[in-house]
Amino acid sequence: MAAVEVKVRKSRKLVVFGAQTIGGRIFLELDEDETLKMDIDWTDWLDGDTIASQSNEADGPTVSAALATPVATLTISGDGGTIQHRVTTTTGGETKELFIHVNQNETGFDYGTKHLGW
Repeated sequence: MAAVEVKVRKSRKLVVFGAQTIGGRIFLELDEDETLKMDIDWTDWLDGDTIASQSNEADGPTVSAALATPVATLTISGDGGTIQHRVTTTTGGETKELFIHVNQNETGFDYGTKHLGW
């Protein structure tokens, strides 16, 4: 199973290992029979708060999720499309969203580490 690691910073930047980011969105390439595990670490963004809830809306890919605050783990497979991953904090009720695009990368870039604002 392939793996991607994402760290969400307070500065509104993403640090991503194993995928491409463009404009604060994450782009993944999956073969039709491939399953990918994505760990999203919200520690820095939470700044001491915890995650009260998470949700994932997928248009195309199949997504299952587990939450061990402050890390959300997504397992992604299936067709191309988009995933909207959303978390809400316990204390402040603040909501943050990440947009993940599967098999929609038309840039031709190699995957690696990118630090981009959003």
